[in-house]
Amino acid sequence: MLRSFAKKLLAALFPPDAVCCSCGREAVVDERGLCPDCAAGIEVFNDAPILKDIDGYTAPYVYNDVSARMVKRLKYGGA
Repeated sequence: MLRSFAKKLLAALFPPDAVCCSCGREAVVDERGLCPDCAAGIEVFNDAPILKDIDGYTAPYVYNDVSARMVKRLKYGGA
């Protein structure tokens, strides 16, 4: 019980979603993990082609500066 309380307290003091997944700034982020500035700069890829030979996966966002930073942070651990 004490361990559960400690985890909840740490999550409240240091929320895991308080850092933007694109620019890395501490901020209030949306459900995608983006701060307001990065959220304004990301563009959803609405006209994604259906790729039958590649398991049907496509990019969710148009590749631009914001999405490029997201990919680099994911690949290189916060680069």
